[in-house]
Amino acid sequence: MGLVKSCKDCKINPWEYLDDMLRRIMSHPVTRLRELLPDQWKPLPKDERGLLLAAKA
Repeated sequence: MGLVKSCKDCKINPWEYLDDMLRRIMSHPVTRLRELLPDQWKPLPKDERGLLLAAKA
């Protein structure tokens, strides 16, 4: 419940946050995990259909 409250306090959708964060956490650098907390989190870019855009190499 604390994580959901944190998301709501930051005015982000808890479901969107959890879905994105759980998909990214295993490949995210350990030294930058703070970026995945609700107060720092930025969603990955999506196209007009809501699908994640491919990462550019």
